[in-house]
Amino acid sequence: MTVYINEYPVKIFTGARLIDVLRRYLVENNYDLNSENLYVMSDSYGNVVDVDALVKNNSRYEANLHEEDSFDL
Repeated sequence: MTVYINEYPVKIFTGARLIDVLRRYLVENNYDLNSENLYVMSDSYGNVVDVDALVKNNSRYEANLHEEDSFDL
């Protein structure tokens, strides 16, 4: 299935959780995998979503850095 993070298509297995998609997104875009806990995930309506949530095919999410952490990068 395909899930979008920041408009980037991520191919992921059925039954994946949002954390699985975020990790694949980080690896495919050469971001530090250890930075996964710095992101706040939101759905297409702007609602914050728990990274343990199951994802559906063609769902869209935004990955944004925590505001307090963004100055430490």
